[in-house]
Amino acid sequence: MSRPPPADPARDDSRRRDRRTAWLAAGGVLVLLVGLYSAAVAVAGDQIAAGTRVAGVGIGGLTPSEAGARLRIDLRPRVDEPIDISAAGTETVLDPVEAGLRLDVAATVDRAGDGDRIHPLAVWEAFFGGDRVAPVVRVDQQRLLGALRALADRTQVAPVEPVVTFDGARPVVQRPRPGSRLDVGRSAVAVRDAWLVDERTVELPVTSVSPHVDRAHLREAMAGRVAVLVSTPIELRFPGRVVRLVPQRYAPALSVRVADGRLRTIVNLLQLSRRLAGIIESVERPARNARVDRVRGRLRVVPARDGIQVSPRGVARAVLHAAAAPQMRAAGVARTRVEAERSTREARRALKERRPGGPGPTGPGGNGPGGNGPGGNGPGHDGLGGARP
Repeated sequence: MSRPPPADPARDDSRRRDRRTAWLAAGGVLVLLVGLYSAAVAVAGDQIAAGTRVAGVGIGGLTPSEAGARLRIDLRPRVDEPIDISAAGTETVLDPVEAGLRLDVAATVDRAGDGDRIHPLAVWEAFFGGDRVAPVVRVDQQRLLGALRALADRTQVAPVEPVVTFDGARPVVQRPRPGSRLDVGRSAVAVRDAWLVDERTVELPVTSVSPHVDRAHLREAMAGRVAVLVSTPIELRFPGRVVRLVPQRYAPALSVRVADGRLRTIVNLLQLSRRLAGIIESVERPARNARVDRVRGRLRVVPARDGIQVSPRGVARAVLHAAAAPQMRAAGVARTRVEAERSTREARRALKERRPGGPGPTGPGGNGPGGNGPGGNGPGHDGLGGARP
């Protein structure tokens, strides 16, 4: 087995010197780089990154105080300028002051200069370019939401509810359509984000507003409720008389429309009364007051007679009840008794007082023979204003 050659002391010393020199050189380079980087950080640490822009205003390379001053000067006209907005197809403007919008210049500058000043990327940006920075906008939520709610009320498009009317017995249909209303919450975010940044008209988001009754429910009503209303004639049962009505007679006074969120059949009282005026008049009877007439030379009492009156609402209820019934399409109409103003008893009492020997009144209009005062009982008058037959 061979032995290793003996070590050369001179060669070992040379290697150690080379390694020491290399380490010293590397250390010197590192110290130089640290020094240069520290100098760069010192230079960049007090200025906004080059190329930084806020709402189109360049503040790169400026100190924070200089950047704040420039933003206040350059953005002042735009801070008070109305915001062009479009809501549900309506274009209008929004006053940023009244809407509670305010530019926070100090916070914006802080945002533009935000970051670790000794981070290599921050140093690079300080010398070779930053980026666009969104302005910091402070919002009075109550004022902004209030302004947008008022705008929503002005620009909303109400949904169209279905309505069925009748041309004779033929249904005429107005179909439902959705409406729209400003989405206040999302619109507040859109206005805040676009203010000072986007010079275009701000499109505010809207939400669809559905009608209470959609097309499916309308089709169901057309096949059911509406078809029944005009299916066959109806009968109205008045006291002592039954009247038969074809749909063409009563249906134009009816409609099916939304009330309290549901489809309901509505009666137009005035129109129905006009269409059935002849029938109502034929079953009504005016009240007749009792009176005293001279019959064949003698005074006689003509008895009072109560009148009969039919309520338009009662007729409408009967029409609605009968027309909505698939079978037994008939309904009674209640009558109202109207009392005469002068009863038969009062007329008899008056006659008794005016007969000879009765306690009749004296003076003008008394019941003396041939009295010719007002209401007198002379020839031609009966004392109660009745004319001779």
